[in-house]
Amino acid sequence: MKRRLLLLAIAVASVVATGYLVIRSRARIEGQPDTSAASEAGHQGKPALARAGQATKTQQINLTTNLELPPAQAPLADTFATLKQLADRGDAAAASRLYQQLTSCNKRPALERMLTNEIAQMQTAADAIGATKEDRAQLRTNIEKRRGMIAQLFTRCDGVDAAELAELSSISLEAAQLGDAEARTCYIHRGPMTNPHAALANPELFSEYAANVAPLIDAALAQGDWRVVDMLRYAYGPGGNALLSGHTGTDPAMQYRYTRLFRLGATDAYRISTLDADLARQSRQLDPAQVVDADAWAQRSYEEHFNTSSTDAVERSWDACELSIHL
Repeated sequence: MKRRLLLLAIAVASVVATGYLVIRSRARIEGQPDTSAASEAGHQGKPALARAGQATKTQQINLTTNLELPPAQAPLADTFATLKQLADRGDAAAASRLYQQLTSCNKRPALERMLTNEIAQMQTAADAIGATKEDRAQLRTNIEKRRGMIAQLFTRCDGVDAAELAELSSISLEAAQLGDAEARTCYIHRGPMTNPHAALANPELFSEYAANVAPLIDAALAQGDWRVVDMLRYAYGPGGNALLSGHTGTDPAMQYRYTRLFRLGATDAYRISTLDADLARQSRQLDPAQVVDADAWAQRSYEEHFNTSSTDAVERSWDACELSIHL
């Protein structure tokens, strides 16, 4: 009986996981990024080292040049140049697709390992004594889907070279500036460190990050992005170790400010108790005037820009540069 329940659990988990990957993949091809203009937000952290870098570009398509968005399933090695030209002219859809597909190619070895491991686990479950005919049929269907994803990764990424992968940071920034919230979140968190080899070989990428991260934060806050609020409340803390922490520095008042904002949107009882404990601890580092000022800022920002649950929008353990398949 226990074996039967285990096999059913594996089958159900496999269906859910496959549906998630397929839905995300389709959404990344057919969906359009949010290209609404970002208004000035309440980000009051350190100014960027150089705020000259404009963080929100307007679409400026050169209508005299007949460039069209390439077919979604074409190999990236064949479409990279066209997508890049379109993105450079302000085409949000091209910038978003280029970011998503290049990210998948950059993560290709890890994605292939993940899919191969899932295939092996499902094959073991399908071959196990006690698996029903229906269990085996469902597991084998999911195995074939994952094999298809591996084949699509090969088709998508074969021929993409190191020089193209080295452009991931700048392409992430461009997509973020043109409204791709996923690219923005990842770039704020990791910047050029999405490709460490390219970052070390091109240190100017860190200057590019410093010049653009603050306006991107402002845009995210103006659009009510709880993920960026969550990143900031850790970045300003004494244990912040992401690239974003290098921009913000340690600032107890700012950490309290973003923790208070996140708490205002919280609906999960367990996390509310944790946030309350964090706020009590953080407030002891501030004088009463700082607490009053931070509470007022958080309340104002919440009312102006946020209308969803922070704890629903941000899982307990989440990755700003989520490992997902963009096919």
